[in-house]
This record gives sequence, structure tokens and C-alpha cells, in this order.
Amino acid sequence: ADPGLDFLLIAFLTWAEDYLLLPFLRRLPPNLPVGYWCYAHHATGPGGDSVPELLRNSGPVGTFEGAAVVTGWNRRWEVFLGKPEEPDLRRDLAAWTRAARVRAGLERLTIGLLPYRNDQMMVTFVDEFRLRRDLGPEVRYLSVRELASHVQAVPEAEARAWAKALTRRHPRRDVSDAALASAARASLGLARLVAKEKLEVLALNDICPELHAVLGQRPCLYADDLVERETVVGLEGDVGCATAMWILHALGGGPAMFAEPYNWNVARNSAVFGHAGPQNPAMAGGARRITLTPDYEYRAVDPTAGAWMEFCAGPGRVTLLNLICAPNGFQMI
Repeated sequence: ADPGLDFLLIAFLTWAEDYLLLPFLRRLPPNLPVGYWCYAHHATGPGGDSVPELLRNSGPVGTFEGAAVVTGWNRRWEVFLGKPEEPDLRRDLAAWTRAARVRAGLERLTIGLLPYRNDQMMVTFVDEFRLRRDLGPEVRYLSVRELASHVQAVPEAEARAWAKALTRRHPRRDVSDAALASAARASLGLARLVAKEKLEVLALNDICPELHAVLGQRPCLYADDLVERETVVGLEGDVGCATAMWILHALGGGPAMFAEPYNWNVARNSAVFGHAGPQNPAMAGGARRITLTPDYEYRAVDPTAGAWMEFCAGPGRVTLLNLICAPNGFQMI
């Protein structure tokens, strides 16, 4: 089997014997998504065909015959019906193939966990062995010491230069030059660690006491490199939420935000979602919509006031996804 295969789409263009499917099904990985397309040359039976023309248009015969083989091989499969030019069929095929590619991407995904899960919030616990078996991602543990070494390796001049670049792009409120430069250095160090480990996803336990004791702050600024690489950064060491964020990013092609429902207003039909910490500024929909502020959550207790990017998400459609490691499997809402 080809390890790079994302899915298999079976389409009988004409009648064929079902045993021809066996060599394919026997060699496929057990979890590979299979699509089964009942290909139609005509929207309705043309009628009056010659025998060769009738056989040429007899794909449904092969489809129904082969279905027994696919079912008997205990394969999960999705059924499609219609002509290639039908809009509904093209939409359904496009959605299924994208989902299949995301499924395959999960099999190849490594999630960096820095430094470990949040033991204050039991709901964020994820059985990493079940995650690997059921969904595909592998968890790689990263230490605060590793992060600190990358932060120390960032030249102060580079941190100050990026801090100045940030002030040219975004308005600033109550954050000093020293605090911004220190926050820039911490955030650049985080980006270097992510690049070294070649991570697409990082689950950062940003409220871990060890992180604050070693760095004196939490890295809240989203480095340009993370934005360009489209790196997904989840918070609170929540591997389940980080996985959900990557799924949304892969399906929709846009940035994802770690968010909690703060409150809602039934009369106005509105809800407030959000979260403190490093959030992808691409969600803001424009540089001037971002304000550089102190880390309001920790500036009174950390040695350094820190800095973060405060913004409201830009207008547009939003999809919410919650993924929890429940006792008997993964619960997705």
C-alpha cells in the first residue's frame, strides 16, 4: 500500500466483475476512507441503445455487485451517485475528499506538548495512546528548559527590532519598551523551538507555574514565523482542543482560535467567546485591529509585565468545535 494515500474512490464506469476489487481491498490500510461512486452517464436511461452502448452505460451493475465485496471486507464507505457535472455531486465529493485528506493528515500529525498537561482542569485530560490509535496524532513532550535555551539564544537586538516593528504595525496601550522587548524575545524563542521540532501544532500550557518561574512571563506574542507557517497554538496544555483547532484549520483553511464561552445574551442572540494568551493575530482581520497591551492576567504576579496582542476576531462565519477525551471515546461537538 502507498503510505501517502489519503483515500480510495471506487467508480464503475461500466459493468465489471466484483472480484477485481479484491487485490485493492487486501492491500489497503485498515482505516483508509473508501468512497463508492455509482457513476451515471445519463440522468435518465437513454432507451433504444444497442447492446454495446447498453453495456457501456451499465456502471450501476458493477456498483451493486461490488458493494457486496466492499461490505464483506468490513470497510467503512461513503456512497455517491450521479454524473460528474452535477453540482450537488461535485460539492459532496469535494467535501468528502477534503475530510479524507484531513483524516490522513491526522495520521501524520505530531503535537508538541509544552511542558505537560494542565492538572488543574481535568476536562482537558487526553489519553495520548487512545489519541494515537483513534485519531492519529502523536504527542511529543517539550520541556521549559528547552524553551528557555531557545529564548536565551535570541539576540537582544533582534528582539528589540521586532518589538519596534510591532509598534509600527499596531497601536500600544500601557506596555513599556522594556516589557515589549522582553515579551518579543520570549515569543521569538518559542517560535524557534517550534521550527526546530518541525511542529504544525503546539499545545502550550501557558498557565504552568514552571513556565512563569523560568521565563518570568508567558510568551503571548504570535511571532511572524508562526503566522507564516500557519502553526496552530492551543493553550492550557489542552491536547484535545489543539487537535480540534488543527482539524478546523485544515478543513477551512483559515486561522483557529482557542476560545471559551464567557457568556451569552439570549435577547440579543449573541455570545462572547475568547481567551487570554497567545492567539493567532490573523483572526483579527487587519493589523490596526490589534492592540499591544500588558499581559493583564499575570502582570501583577510575574516578574515581567509581558505583552500580548489584544483583538476581536474579524467579521465572518465561525465554526466551533469541542473535542474531549471521554471515558469511552472522543466526544466531538
